[in-house]
Amino acid sequence: MKKIITLLLLMTALLSPFQGNAAEKIIDYNVNVRITFGFGNNYDMQKFSEFALKTVSKELTQGYTMFESKGVWTHPKKGQLRENNIIILCDMLDNQQAKDTVASVAEKFLELFRSAGGSVYVVKTPIIEAKSYF
Repeated sequence: MKKIITLLLLMTALLSPFQGNAAEKIIDYNVNVRITFGFGNNYDMQKFSEFALKTVSKELTQGYTMFESKGVWTHPKKGQLRENNIIILCDMLDNQQAKDTVASVAEKFLELFRSAGGSVYVVKTPIIEAKSYF
């Protein structure tokens, strides 16, 4: 599992728009987006890895950070639930293209994982200040 996440992060770094001369690549993003992919207690990490390579890395081209976590939340009808999650954090511009990209990633995830109890939770937070140091 950790090897797969490490490989995905390395591939993201290699595809990052921040390579080369940093002065030429600075982009001012104004929102941070957290996409939480919920899996319940059973999930196919190989299937998610393929999804991440085919979808996430191609659609979130500005870069992202991905990590595995365990979550607890309260479902309105089922009560408290525990689940495995993959969380992606990314900074982007707050525009329609970004909203469409996030929606596309969420929809493609659900196409693959909805029948196994998959869910997507998206939070958008304004960036007050952010700086990159190279």
